[in-house]
Parts: sequence; structure tokens; C-alpha cells
Amino acid sequence: MNFDERQPILSFRDLRKSARILDVLTVAYFPIYGLSQRDFFRMYPTLAYMEALVYRADSHVEAWQAASSPSGTPPWEVMKREMLEFAAAQGLESGLLHRYIHEQARYYESETAFLRQSEPTEEGLMTAQALRPSDLRIQHSLLLELSGREGNPDVFAALAPMEVWAEINDDLGSYEADIERDHFNTLRTLTAIHGAAAADVVTGILKTCEREFFHQLRKLPATTQTVITESLAAFHQHIPPTAVPQPVLEASATSEV
Repeated sequence: MNFDERQPILSFRDLRKSARILDVLTVAYFPIYGLSQRDFFRMYPTLAYMEALVYRADSHVEAWQAASSPSGTPPWEVMKREMLEFAAAQGLESGLLHRYIHEQARYYESETAFLRQSEPTEEGLMTAQALRPSDLRIQHSLLLELSGREGNPDVFAALAPMEVWAEINDDLGSYEADIERDHFNTLRTLTAIHGAAAADVVTGILKTCEREFFHQLRKLPATTQTVITESLAAFHQHIPPTAVPQPVLEASATSEV
């Protein structure tokens, strides 16, 4: 039986949610490498399939985290195996891709451990946050391999702080909804730790991400710096920075993602 005949079943929800990451990829990452809309559609089946696997795992991880005594193989291990099998079947062998597949699994594992802590810490939160954009890094690795380009670790290092910034910015936009749904949110967790001062704390974290981005960017050639800066400007125009909401002091912060 070939891979196509035994591939996991993906839902419309998985594919729909994957479109959010593919949107970011085409706006902010394709221009860095001079890739076009035509390139996107050539790569689309692989990009969409891999991202949908992440969102399928997302729902399974949520159920695992909500269970009082989960049993069986952790869903992040299932996702990792499926991704690596698919990559092998498609001849995708880059070290970067394999690294970020493993880091996506580590993110789910570290997030689960963090959410089970009786008293969350900012250090634990930021450890998970550093791994949180691993799915975008998987997509970045894929577009490089599918377009026949070599990955530059310094480019990944420069983009990493702004990828974390984007995740936190996304949480700010969904803050009120996440409180209503009792879902994980960066600001909710920081409010549980710091109280009303959480707004200043998250602002400081965002500024630290920006400083680290420019620090890493200066290590790249001038032409690469220009291209990345232009791509980031396009991203911010596409998805503007979100104002930090006023923290809501809850009886207890959520432990569900």
C-alpha cells in the first residue's frame, strides 16, 4: 500500500485553519525568496497537508490536556510520526524540516507540562512560546526545499523573535474571546502571574522580541536585511499590531488551550 492510500483523514476544519498560516507564509516569507503566486499553487498540496496535520493534532492535544488521566500514545508523537512518514514518502529530507517537526512535537509536550503546573511561571510560559511558531518554521523549511533553495540558519534566527511576537499579538486580538471560551491565552496567563501589571509585562515582552529581531537582522547581508524588513512591513500592514487589552482579573486562569 502506498502512502497516498493510507494517509490520515483530515477535516475541513483542519484545512480551513491551515489557511491562516499559509496566508502569513505568502505575505511575509515568499517575498524573501522572490517566490510567486504560481510557486504557491505548485507547493500548495504539500504545504496545506503538513499544516492541516498540525491543526488536526491541535484538537487531539486539547482533548489530551483536558483528560484527567490520558492514556495511549501522546498526540504530538502521532503527529510527528505522520509528518516524518509523509516527508520521507515525498523525498523531503532537509535537516531544517526534520528539526522543526521535532520542535512542533516538543511544543505540544512542553505546553502540556506547563498547563499542568499548579502555579504557572513566566519562564515556563516563554519556554513554550519560543517553540510555539514551529509550524510556521516547518512551512518555511518546506518552501525552501520545494523551491530548491538552501536554508540559512541566520535568516531563521532573525525571524524567530517576530514569529513569537506574532503569536502573542494574535493572542491579544482573541483575549476576550479566549476568556469567554476558557481557552489558553498569553495575556490570561501573565495576568494570573502578575495581576493588573500584566499589560506592562506583555508590552515589555513584545518590545524585547522587536529588539532581538533587529539584533539578529544586523548579522545578515545588507540586501537580505532590506528584503526581510520589507516583508515584515507587508506583514504588519496585512495583520496590524493589536493594542494590549486591559487585563481582566479572573479567579483562576485557564489551563485549557
